[in-house]
Amino acid sequence: YCYLKGIPSFDDSLIALYESFEDSRYEKIVWCVMDISSPRPFAERSGTRFVKKGSALDLWYGMVSAIVFTTHGHFLKKIPKGQVCVNVWHGMPFKSVGILAGEEGKESTCFCCTSTLYQGVLSRAFGVRKGQGLITGIPRNDYLYGDHSEVWEKMGVRIENYKKVFLWLPT
Repeated sequence: YCYLKGIPSFDDSLIALYESFEDSRYEKIVWCVMDISSPRPFAERSGTRFVKKGSALDLWYGMVSAIVFTTHGHFLKKIPKGQVCVNVWHGMPFKSVGILAGEEGKESTCFCCTSTLYQGVLSRAFGVRKGQGLITGIPRNDYLYGDHSEVWEKMGVRIENYKKVFLWLPT
C-alpha cells in the first residue's frame, strides 16, 4: 500500500503526488482524512481507499504500508521496519518549526526540500541527518510549470504585455 496522510487532509502536495501516481506502481492507495464524507478536490481513481484519521484503520495502514507520504513526519514514534516515510512538508518555513519551535521531532526516512539552505534548516527542525533531505522541490510547485494562460486570464493579466512576472505565493 501507499499511504497518504496530511494536515490538512487534502494538502495540495499530497494531491499533486496522488495525481502523479496515475502511471505508477501504486495500485492500492490509502488516504487518511479527518472526514470520510468530505468532497474530494480531485478525480478519484479506482483502488483508492479513504480511512478516518485516528481510527484503527489509520494505525493499521500506517504500520503495514510500504511507503507513507506525509506533510509532518510519521505519526508513529518509530518507522516500521521495511517502510519508507517521505515527509513532503507543506512549505519552506520562515519561522521556527519542529524541534526548533520546541515541538517533538517526527521520524521520516527522507524529506523534500527546495535547496541546500532548506535541507539544513529542515534537518535541524526534524532532528534528522542533512543527507535525508532530498532537493526535489515541493510536489505542489510542479503545477507552476507549463502553460497557465487561463490563470492569467482569470486574474485579468495580459501576460504578453510583460517580459517578466513576479507572483508571490506565501504559505
